[in-house]
Amino acid sequence: MTTNERRYITVAEFLEALGGRLSKNTVYSAINRGEIPCIFIGRRRLIPEDALTQMLQTQSSRKG
Repeated sequence: MTTNERRYITVAEFLEALGGRLSKNTVYSAINRGEIPCIFIGRRRLIPEDALTQMLQTQSSRKG
């Protein structure tokens, strides 16, 4: 992967990576409010992988 390529994950993969910390409805609501960035391909919503990384880092810094 080159530095210009951006990887995307599905909402299901996003939820799995968060380990059940958020519900599917919460994620979709956050997407609709613009709090979680995404792109639409047809009816699919794809979330940039770096948005997940940023969310996980934010949560871990709040714990510590």
